[in-house]
Amino acid sequence: MKIRSFVDALSILFFSLFIFSCTESTPPEPKLNSETKTASSTNTSTSKKLSKVDDFYPDQLEYGTKTEIEYVFHHYVANSEFGIMPTEYRQYAGSSGDPNRIQKLNELKSKWGFNYIAACIGVYENIQAIVNAGFPIETNYLASGFATGGTEDRATVQNLYNGLSPNNHFWGYYVDEPYNHDCCASITQSSFKSFRDFVKGLHPNSLFGFGETYYVFANFHTHNPYEWLYGYSYTNYYPTQVDFVMCTRYDSFSGTEIDHRPLWDGLQGLYGNVFSRTWIAAHKDGSEFRNLLGYC
Repeated sequence: MKIRSFVDALSILFFSLFIFSCTESTPPEPKLNSETKTASSTNTSTSKKLSKVDDFYPDQLEYGTKTEIEYVFHHYVANSEFGIMPTEYRQYAGSSGDPNRIQKLNELKSKWGFNYIAACIGVYENIQAIVNAGFPIETNYLASGFATGGTEDRATVQNLYNGLSPNNHFWGYYVDEPYNHDCCASITQSSFKSFRDFVKGLHPNSLFGFGETYYVFANFHTHNPYEWLYGYSYTNYYPTQVDFVMCTRYDSFSGTEIDHRPLWDGLQGLYGNVFSRTWIAAHKDGSEFRNLLGYC
């Protein structure tokens, strides 16, 4: 799967925004007033002239000093849907997981402001850790990791092995790149529609969607006719209605960095408001993170 946590990139962004110095410049050379006063000491016979210098008095800052104010980032509050797919090491228990994962999962919400999470369903212990971190499964947990829509994926949707009740449902169910799979063959149009209908039949209140690297690959499963390479169109006998589509492409097919924004525009032109969410990868999008987050 190509999605990775982008907390590291967020830290770059946040610290550049919230940690800075505000330096008060040194005032210009003061101009002395013509008025002078004589102060006499009862112990000596000498006198000393004191000058009133503009508005500088003893209870104010000494001339030539400066104040530095340091703003330290405390936490971020998102004003809209703001989700993350954390690394497997952060979310999983056992020898393959981070022993401090509960604390770090909590930090995703309490410090970095993420209000949604995308993660494989896994076993009950892992699910409960995410729920305890502030991501209820029915409102803020996007279940991911579905690859084929086959028997294993359907058993997961049915909660057969994860300790949840059959009536428990997740906020959404996400299939990653059903056409452009890295791990296995593409899901056929009929299998994709069948899996979608299976999920929505069991959990009608849940969202169902997928991510793809290119609009041509995306419309293969959703449109009839669907546009293919070189402008040719073909019949799709199993067009699938989805609740959301995401862009999962972070670089060119040759591996060089690209600007995602034209890709996003193309998908929004094809899907309208159904293309309402997208991925930004910390490990590949760091140099353009600010632009992408603002554009998103």
